[in-house]
Amino acid sequence: MKRVGVIVPCHNYARFLAKSLDSIYRQEWENIEVVVVDDGSHDNPMSVAREYPCTLIAHEEPRGVCATINTGLEWMLTGGESLDYLAINSADDEWTPGRLKRQVEAMEASPQVGLLYGEIELIDENRVPLGRLGVPDTPATQQEAIDSLMAMNFVSGGTTLTRASMLSLVYPIPAFACYEDWWMAVQIAAHAEPWPTVVKLPEPAVLRYRQHGANMTAAAPEVSWGREVEFRRWLLTDGPHHLASPVAIKHAREKLEHMEKHGREC
Repeated sequence: MKRVGVIVPCHNYARFLAKSLDSIYRQEWENIEVVVVDDGSHDNPMSVAREYPCTLIAHEEPRGVCATINTGLEWMLTGGESLDYLAINSADDEWTPGRLKRQVEAMEASPQVGLLYGEIELIDENRVPLGRLGVPDTPATQQEAIDSLMAMNFVSGGTTLTRASMLSLVYPIPAFACYEDWWMAVQIAAHAEPWPTVVKLPEPAVLRYRQHGANMTAAAPEVSWGREVEFRRWLLTDGPHHLASPVAIKHAREKLEHMEKHGREC
């Protein structure tokens, strides 16, 4: 059975953490290793996590979600057993039943796929269904994927399963990366081959995304905005802009100029 590592970043989500971990450990998959990384929380999520057979790591002060996932990645790559796949689940979200088995089987059937993402159900703080979140289908070509990623991220990290052989492309997540899933999707779409390497798993949904009024990283809003601007600059300079169409580059430049001109208002 393939070994799957799961990183659970947590910042002040102790009230949701048990449901999140239950959804992971109740998967139809036994060969699993979970590391919970507490990003300077004030509500003691480790008191919840200690009830589960997972590894616990804590930051003394909040560093933000990308740094938190970097901590988990570092442990997975150096402190844990060798992995075949990696998944991430925010401490306030839940996996749907059977999700991991479906994803591993799909990846095993398609060795060229480096990152698999899926559909999302929305729930509220009390797990009441709120509908679905539209998730774009697999881009037909590498250029279509890069074009889409120059504009916005179409991959939600909580839905993904990443092949361990791809981790050298994404670790460490740089300080300028505003969202870990955007960075990972860009890197794998740009550098892995043959296409398709970033693929959407068909229905049913793989993630229950909890909306509770505090869905944000530990970083302050102005920091998050600044990192998005910096990331968009990187896309147009050192990023995979050479793989994008002229139209996509033009739109990406216009978006960046608008953000730089209007600041956080945009």
